[in-house]
Amino acid sequence: MYDIVIVSHNKDFNKIKYVVEYAEKNLTDFESYHLILANSISFTELDEVKSKTNKPIFVHDENDVLKLDFNRVCWRPNWIYQILLKMFQNVTDNDNFLILESDGIINKKLSFFENDKTKLYLGRDAYWEPYFVFNNLLNIPNRYPFCLISEVMMYDKKMIKKLLEHCNCETVYDFIDNFIYKNLNGACYPADYELYGNFLYNFYPNDIVFEHFNYSLNGLHRSMTNFEIEDIIKNNIDSDYISFHTWI
Repeated sequence: MYDIVIVSHNKDFNKIKYVVEYAEKNLTDFESYHLILANSISFTELDEVKSKTNKPIFVHDENDVLKLDFNRVCWRPNWIYQILLKMFQNVTDNDNFLILESDGIINKKLSFFENDKTKLYLGRDAYWEPYFVFNNLLNIPNRYPFCLISEVMMYDKKMIKKLLEHCNCETVYDFIDNFIYKNLNGACYPADYELYGNFLYNFYPNDIVFEHFNYSLNGLHRSMTNFEIEDIIKNNIDSDYISFHTWI
């Protein structure tokens, strides 16, 4: 069993109902949803989101989940904060938790386990050097020869603990102090899926399998209406995963 975690900023609040609706259609064997939200008091669509599922939905304000001194983060602090929230949350009961981005849907039935292995999905390929400069700081030297950023990731808290131990950190705040506050710049910063996925690839390769899926990238440089989101979904019905980003 696992839990679903959705981390979201205000600009994507109107998209969460679609994430939950399609998770209900296409995922099985999970117990609950956890919404980790910026300024959660301003989230007004909870009743509509709840109408999409019979499973419990828990809402958490991001500041109650993890503290970060934004003034000490030298590169894109809001983005870095979301990465840390997704990797290091501890609000779920199960060790396994599936991160679903708040601006995309799983449009086909997917499984995240194959026998006793965790499945990592591969969407569109890309390469961004700063991610791997940061990984090298953590002595995670080898890169899987395809992009691991596919908008979905099944995490295991036991592996997160091993990642911290690998970095000589007892807690996430040790990790933040030693690596986030000290090392970030335009040439060196983390990507959560590349960090976690390549940690597993380097040190626990027998615990994972990789599978490609059909990924559809969509977005606008402004907020999206419900009509625009539904139109994107309708026009990409053959895709396994459909994104609808807001790039602002």
